[in-house]
This record gives sequence, structure tokens and C-alpha cells, in this order.
Amino acid sequence: MILDRDGGEFARTRRLGLARLEHAVRREISRRGGLRPCLRILRRLFTALTEPAGVTAARAGALERVQLVLADWQHTQPRLDEVETRMTSVLDELGLTGLATSTPGLSAVGAAAILAQTGDPRRFTTALQGQTTDQGTRSTA
Repeated sequence: MILDRDGGEFARTRRLGLARLEHAVRREISRRGGLRPCLRILRRLFTALTEPAGVTAARAGALERVQLVLADWQHTQPRLDEVETRMTSVLDELGLTGLATSTPGLSAVGAAAILAQTGDPRRFTTALQGQTTDQGTRSTA
């Protein structure tokens, strides 16, 4: 937001003040689908912008890297949602969604991920065949 709004001009952000920056960041996070900012981080960021000590020339580069990470995350999130939808639809096709979600703490996505790792559970003749022992080897029961 600092790079988009102020072009990396920290003096402009400092003039905005912490309270108005917090308000602007809350609005931006809501616009991007987030819940709330980490105010501890935001306050430290504002302090860093107003602190004359340190390598001030590197601050713009650091914020640019943060901006790139956020852009990557925004680009990846819809793709992740699509993959999770496909994973749960496979679970539905196998008729395992009800069973998987009846296990406390296991979501349909989690169950689909486990299924992706173990493969078709029908290939095991007993429930013990797919388990690993404490030593990490497969049980031969």
C-alpha cells in the first residue's frame, strides 16, 4: 500500500500519521478479502519509516519485495481454491466425504490430501496394510 499510494515516498506516509495509516491498511486488507491487520507489525513498520537510523535506502527495496510476495499470494490463492474444489469433488465421487468429515479435526480437503498420498484405499485387503509403524516402514499385516 505504501508503494502503491505513496510511490515509496516515506515522508508522505509519515505525514499521514499512524492512526490514518492503520485505517487505510484496514480498508485495504478488507478489500483484499483479509480479516484484520497485525497492528504490531504495522506499528513497527511505521516506526521504521519514521526512524532516521539504519539503511534508509534499503527500505524501499524491502517494501517492494513484500509487495511482490503479496502479489504472488493473491495470484496463487484462487488457483489453490480451485485445486481444493477439485480435490473434494474426487472425494465426493468416491463417496468418502461423509466418512472423512466424521473424523474430528479432519476436513474434506485434508482427507483428499491423505487419499492423494496413499492412493485408492480399496487396494488394501485389511485396514492395517496401509499403516506405517513407528520406524516408518509399512505394516505387513
